[in-house]
Amino acid sequence: MYDRNMFRSYSDKNYVSTTTVNHNGTTVAFAMDDQRKIYYSVLNLDTADRGPIDAVYWNATPGLLPFPDEIIDIAPQATTTMTLPVVKRGSRTESQPDLLAPDEVDPFLSTTARFTAAVPFPVVSDGRYLLVFRQSISATDGDRVYQRAGWLLSADLSHTDFTQVNGANVAAVDGSLLVDRFVLAGSQLRPVVEPRYQRSRSKFAPASAGDTIGTRDMQGRLFYEPTLKLSFVSKLSRGAFSATLLPTAASGVSRWQIFAPTTRPGGSRASTCRSARTARSASPGSSCTPVLTPGTSRRCSSASRLPTRTPGCSWYRYQRRPTGRARRWHVSADIKTSEDLNLPTPVLARRPGDSQRLPEIVVVEPSSDLVAYVAELGERAGKIRNRAVRPEEDNMLKVTGDGRKAALDLRLVGLPT
Repeated sequence: MYDRNMFRSYSDKNYVSTTTVNHNGTTVAFAMDDQRKIYYSVLNLDTADRGPIDAVYWNATPGLLPFPDEIIDIAPQATTTMTLPVVKRGSRTESQPDLLAPDEVDPFLSTTARFTAAVPFPVVSDGRYLLVFRQSISATDGDRVYQRAGWLLSADLSHTDFTQVNGANVAAVDGSLLVDRFVLAGSQLRPVVEPRYQRSRSKFAPASAGDTIGTRDMQGRLFYEPTLKLSFVSKLSRGAFSATLLPTAASGVSRWQIFAPTTRPGGSRASTCRSARTARSASPGSSCTPVLTPGTSRRCSSASRLPTRTPGCSWYRYQRRPTGRARRWHVSADIKTSEDLNLPTPVLARRPGDSQRLPEIVVVEPSSDLVAYVAELGERAGKIRNRAVRPEEDNMLKVTGDGRKAALDLRLVGLPT
């Protein structure tokens, strides 16, 4: 007999396409409505006890899947993200980014969500991230945007700086395969945060020699991974593609398999792409492997602070090859950084001196006991330097360790406070 208490149903939208995925034992459901917006709900059984019925552990209302406002083509010649226009909520008018408050920005038309085609979409979990694959709209769709100079995108035809090929404006997407990564934090999905140069907002080019790397720009806005356009996949239609993650003979190594039709009638093509679970970054001298590159596993090296183009590699994004210890750790632990979780944090109190919300350094005078102990450490160091004591009796490692403990609390070295 049907019991509505055993089911969780959402009737707030006219949903036309659904899919579910198992992410490390947690079920996540996705649905697209008739406006091409994608929503999600999480069966979070780790929340407070709500009773024996699973249906009450789903989200009370579906959450709108947040997409970034940037897109990048992984074609060999592309190294810069393209930024979508900021559109005022309730209209299609494009505006300057700093002229609208966050609640005045349309979250659909101002992000790559506008590129979603009204076709089924697969979602795959790689154990750390949830990857949402989408077919994009065509170049003639009403929500299409064109490429402008300065790596900008716009649908406003009054601009005169559009990129053109054979006299026609170049659309950002045209039946393209798009992919975005999300991290699950409790019952919410958040886009993945990535490091960039804070002033230039670029992953590759600093604004100056003093430009530093961080996860936020100078205004405190987080850097999110842009939507990836997998240009090696042929033009899609009717959602005719699939993506799956398959194991390989090497332990802990898997590869993406993406199947899509070709331009030839009745033809199909399988693209294989290496997968890695570590963050998209590279350190100086690290050994890297191109990710999501069709039919290649060529190893490259990165000699710069951030990933740069390497001859012979068809995609600029690289994965650091984890050490054996890191691999063993990732087998038993699912590591999420503070940037992955992006949890709300309280703002710092204003400093009395300049009223800025920045950390304040408070200088505390050392006690007489601490001064005497530091002098004793100096005497111990002198004896070690003059080889007056045996290494097993005292050494610089012990001296520095005792110094750190004394600076924290004298009781750690057996002295009263």
